[in-house]
Amino acid sequence: MTNDTDFADVPTALRTIVGRLDDWLQVNTTRPTVTNPVLTSEVLSSSWDDARYANFRDKVHTYRGWIDDAYAETDRDESIGKWRRVFGDDFAAGVAIERAAKVSVEAVPWATFTDPELAQAGLTEAQARERHKVIRVLRWPYHENDRAQAERETHGHIKVVTRPNGRILGCTIVGAQAGELITTWTLALSRNLNIRHMTGIVMPYPTLSEIGKRAAITYFSPSLTNPRLRRLIGFLRRFG
Repeated sequence: MTNDTDFADVPTALRTIVGRLDDWLQVNTTRPTVTNPVLTSEVLSSSWDDARYANFRDKVHTYRGWIDDAYAETDRDESIGKWRRVFGDDFAAGVAIERAAKVSVEAVPWATFTDPELAQAGLTEAQARERHKVIRVLRWPYHENDRAQAERETHGHIKVVTRPNGRILGCTIVGAQAGELITTWTLALSRNLNIRHMTGIVMPYPTLSEIGKRAAITYFSPSLTNPRLRRLIGFLRRFG
């Protein structure tokens, strides 16, 4: 029986149609015989072999997963990204252009050359909370950096604001050479990078730029205190 809500709008209808098709295909594992309803002697499925049918089943099942994932996503930006897996990069191109223009404006940094220096790019913590509600705030102090200790420039810190999924929203730096250090984060914002990208950068040692990487690494700190993960690490330690 058809439920009207299954076809309430285009995304819902697409999810329903592909879902029902996938259900049928997963039950029918062997290639069916499809005849022309008008000319029954004509077998329309004769051009398909078992391998092609199996590939079709796998592709439909994959696309169903992508569609379900995109349909369930509540974050607008994340949803657009997931629908692009289904329809390609041109999906919501107008939104992408608008967002790119917005990001380029927000990514413009500014710096105040006081002592200590102050630099900012992207959203502040307050702006990020107002716009996105749920955010992550990552910090690292200058006094934990070897170069800062060597040059006696230990006053200051870096603060990076991200979405819970790691997308970088903004960065604030207070301390020596803040105007120089903000450049890396300006690039990250203009490219819409995830905080994971920043943890993989190899920094020269000892430099103040390590402060930003150390702040990025703290994104994973909650995972390290997860009881299940700690039990797994403890178990693996038994094997050396």
